[in-house]
Amino acid sequence: GTSRVVPHSNQRGDARSGPGGGTNPWMYVTKEELTSLSSLRDDTVIAIRAPAGTTLDVPDPDEGMRPGTRRFQMFLKSPGERV
Repeated sequence: GTSRVVPHSNQRGDARSGPGGGTNPWMYVTKEELTSLSSLRDDTVIAIRAPAGTTLDVPDPDEGMRPGTRRFQMFLKSPGERV
């Protein structure tokens, strides 16, 4: 399989319509938006809310493993706040 990371950030100062037509200063994606994307239909999607500057490392699941065995891991690192 192929791993894809799609970062969403509000560091540009974007605003998005919130409930009731107001603007929301936080960037977000809804479950409905994700499930409507046909390119993700057969994929597992994991959404993570984390502080700005947080990094995500996803090692190769086959690295160091016996053939036919995979180990899936994700490591989050935040410069300040806990994730």
